[in-house]
Amino acid sequence: MHLRLTTLYALSITALAAGCMDNTGLASETCSEHLVLTTTPQGWAERSTDLVVEFGRAAHRAQDQIVAQGAPQQVIAKFAYGRVDKDLKGEWVDIYARRTRCGPWERLGSERTSQDGEHGKVGGVQDDGGRIFFTIPSARALPLGRTPLRLVVRGDHSQAAMDLYVVEPSTQVVVFDIDGTLTTDDNQIVQEVAAEVLHRSYVPQARPGALALVRHYAEQGFPVLYLTGRPDLLQRITTRWLSQQGFPQGPLRLADHLHEVLPQITGVGTFKAKVLTAWQGPQHGLQIHAAYGNAPTDIYAYETAQIPKDHTFIIGPHGGEGDTVGLQSYPAHLSTLQANRQRPQSRD
Repeated sequence: MHLRLTTLYALSITALAAGCMDNTGLASETCSEHLVLTTTPQGWAERSTDLVVEFGRAAHRAQDQIVAQGAPQQVIAKFAYGRVDKDLKGEWVDIYARRTRCGPWERLGSERTSQDGEHGKVGGVQDDGGRIFFTIPSARALPLGRTPLRLVVRGDHSQAAMDLYVVEPSTQVVVFDIDGTLTTDDNQIVQEVAAEVLHRSYVPQARPGALALVRHYAEQGFPVLYLTGRPDLLQRITTRWLSQQGFPQGPLRLADHLHEVLPQITGVGTFKAKVLTAWQGPQHGLQIHAAYGNAPTDIYAYETAQIPKDHTFIIGPHGGEGDTVGLQSYPAHLSTLQANRQRPQSRD
């Protein structure tokens, strides 16, 4: 299993650096969500950056964020180049947002990429260099709903894409793992990334009934959150698959660091538990109505985050372990949910 994850990470860097994948975002609306700048790149602030960009194509990425209305709105992103994921340090990044569908892009501010450890740990993310930690000024706070953001490196206009979701405090949400939970097994993503590297196409297989289940919750008014142990280099390829399969739009959270990808309690289990706990904290203000997974690490994370056992659904051979609700198939489970139709309401 560790070999599979190491292979996946190596393939991810190779595919992104070679231009097989692009982390500048998807055109999920009728108008393009790509930010086109008419200005000329300003060049580099640091002399050493000329050597950094020689490592290859931009491999920038930014995590989607979900926050409660009135809480600080934070942008966290990583900027790097080439197959070795060489950090971009000491360079300016401009943050843009599109408040209305197909409307103009608004510049929210700028931040300089970090040196190793410059900011310590922010928002649960360790500063390993080449990152920005930008808090949107309160006067420019984004409204309720989803807002696309584009983070533009001033020196060459390369970009990273993310969405920021603002919700009302105590919003009830449903959390889904992806690999082996929405897909048929963990190897689907390895096959997809390998195909990208070879300039071929492979579409991971979804579990029967997974799409209908996720859509059911969205139709009932529950925001859907996707939490995966995939490395953040796979943001684009993951977003693409979810979109092409027709899964409802929602925040996507991937692992920030390689050690968080390891399929064990101290790796992906701890990473997911950290994220879930933070989501239920004051800045995010979420109530997790239900959580779905397939692995012991999911069971550990959901238990650590104190998600009720009768709201923890595990499909596959580990279903029922740790007093979770075991699922044999999604169609049968969906029939039960439809017979006991629920809409979001406070558990208090």
